[in-house]
Amino acid sequence: MPKGSCKSGQLKIDGKCKDKEDITVQELAGEFSKYFKKQKQNNGQEIIILEDGRPEELYETVQEAHGDMFPDDFKYEFIKDAINDIASSEDPEEEAGELIDSDVDVYTHDLTKWLGSRNDRFGYVDEAVKEMGHSEDGIMKEIMMGQYKEREEVYYAVLNRLKKILED
Repeated sequence: MPKGSCKSGQLKIDGKCKDKEDITVQELAGEFSKYFKKQKQNNGQEIIILEDGRPEELYETVQEAHGDMFPDDFKYEFIKDAINDIASSEDPEEEAGELIDSDVDVYTHDLTKWLGSRNDRFGYVDEAVKEMGHSEDGIMKEIMMGQYKEREEVYYAVLNRLKKILED
């Protein structure tokens, strides 16, 4: 977190130093959300990146949420969504399923783009089907279930990292 002139055990939130124990995960997520921006690539596609000057803890949160995966545009989007969801939630633990579900893509084009973006994303679909069974609504519903699994993994990685930052 940008510490500036903050004392040990404090973080800068909205430009003011606050004791960690007085900061909620929602406030920390709100602070982190300010550092995501869209950038247009040469091919016209927009991607999400972290702004320069971002807190080191945010960078570490993004790395942790990627797991073993190299930097990935969908992961960045899912991380940004998780941070925004946590920031706007009254109870990020209690509302997790609802928040994650609201972020899952619903259009076939978006779902197949996500699924085809990496050779290992089908594993999320396989895992979801193994846990919940085949959908009576067909394969697109199963792909949605797979994307939910990845978003859920990211959400909890972000939430747990935010809690850890405030505890340390």
